[in-house]
Amino acid sequence: MFKPVAAHEVPDVWEFVETGLQKILERCGTHTFTTRDIKRHLFQGRASLFVRDEGFVILEKCQEALSGEPYLNVWLMWFKPGEAKKIKPELVSWLDAVRDHYRCMWWEFGSPREEWGAVIDDVATRHITTWRRYR
Repeated sequence: MFKPVAAHEVPDVWEFVETGLQKILERCGTHTFTTRDIKRHLFQGRASLFVRDEGFVILEKCQEALSGEPYLNVWLMWFKPGEAKKIKPELVSWLDAVRDHYRCMWWEFGSPREEWGAVIDDVATRHITTWRRYR
C-alpha cells in the first residue's frame, strides 16, 4: 500500500523521489515544474506525497475553476518500469479511496505520455484536451 509522507519526512525519501522526477522530466520534456518546485509544494503542504517500493504518487486537492467542484489532481506518478500495470487494480482502488476521503467529485491525471492509457483508459474517461501557450 502507499505510505503517506509528512513534510518533515520528505528528506528521508527525497533521493528516491527526485530520481523518479528526473526520469519524468527526461521522458516528457516538460518545463512546467522543477524538482525544487515539487519539494517546495510538499514542504508547504500544497501537495501530498505517497510512496511505496515500486514508486510514488504526488496528489493535490483542487477546485474546478468554473463549477467550484473539488477534485483530486494526480499531479505526478512514477513507478519503476512495468510496475504500474502490475499494481493497477490496487492503484485505482487507492485513488478512489483517497478521492472519497477528501470528498472530491473526481480524480484526474494528465500526462503527455500515451503509455499511461494502458493503466488508466479502462477505468477513467479522457475528458478534455489542454492547450497551453508559452512565451
